[in-house]
Amino acid sequence: EGKTITESKGYSNKLIFFHHPINKRDRTKSDNKTIDIFIWGTITPYKGIDLFLDQITNNTILKKYSIVIAGKITDEKYKTLIEKKISGNIKLINKFLTDSELEKNLRSSKITLFTYNQDSVLSSGALADSIGFGNIIVGPDVGSFKDLKEMNLIYTFQNRNQIPSLCEKLLSDFRNYQINDALVSKYLRDHSWEKFGQKIMQKIR
Repeated sequence: EGKTITESKGYSNKLIFFHHPINKRDRTKSDNKTIDIFIWGTITPYKGIDLFLDQITNNTILKKYSIVIAGKITDEKYKTLIEKKISGNIKLINKFLTDSELEKNLRSSKITLFTYNQDSVLSSGALADSIGFGNIIVGPDVGSFKDLKEMNLIYTFQNRNQIPSLCEKLLSDFRNYQINDALVSKYLRDHSWEKFGQKIMQKIR
């Protein structure tokens, strides 16, 4: 979609597309999945987390799941809004996670959920960092999320009203909905920062 937008402005001859490079992490998988739904990253309005919390309040499906939201809330008004919506099955960790804390939570989660508003995102470094921990990734059907869905690496929703039913479907048979390990491993290898550097140099030459 970024490519389409850029081409529409007349810059198609100056455009090179790369998937977001992936950091090296300890992506060891775990069978000890204590978190049903994990949301992480800086907590800002465009990510739609407050709207997701409203869905939990109004939906009996989501109330039965263990949900962890981890990330720093930088706006005090938004922090107050979020905290008012936290209920018994939801844990809020209002801080920037260290790499080891992030890896532990990703490894412990069944679903890593991105609730972004669809008109506010094209690419996501957090998406790249979330792949390969034995978790299922769910996000909006736009930008890099749409690209990875078409590569059979993640699941997407067309609108946020689909989030509860999609999460219930995936959690009801978690192991069968997990992404193929070989497919994930290949993607991690092909899109490392080292590979990204090599591709850039090839284009420059």
